[in-house]
Amino acid sequence: MKSLLTLVLLCALAVPTFPEEQLYESGNAFLRSCSVVEKAPIHPTDSELFNDLQCIGYLNGLVDGVALEASYESNDGKTAAFQPFFCVTEGVETGQLVRIVLKYIRDNPDKAHLRTVWLAGAALRKAFPCSKK
Repeated sequence: MKSLLTLVLLCALAVPTFPEEQLYESGNAFLRSCSVVEKAPIHPTDSELFNDLQCIGYLNGLVDGVALEASYESNDGKTAAFQPFFCVTEGVETGQLVRIVLKYIRDNPDKAHLRTVWLAGAALRKAFPCSKK
């Protein structure tokens, strides 16, 4: 019984704790969480690795969501009326997307309190505008 209690306690301590403010809540939170991507430490801590993966996952989800919406709209016969918010070109790595968003937030500190989705969208639209058809 004592070994079972010890195992449960060790498992509870191994679970990562989440910060009060999540990276999607504001540009400031994104900066705090995602700056680790630029550092790319050789031996990241668990916290750095968690933040790195969270940032990459967040931006992959945003880019995929915009691409899915564009695909859905174009297959629904609404191509003429629909223009994606941004068009990330093929071959762009997610680390590059993170650096673009970080730079945008740093270059616009007056907007850093806004939700990350708006800032990331503006940064990616500026970096990857869609061509007019």
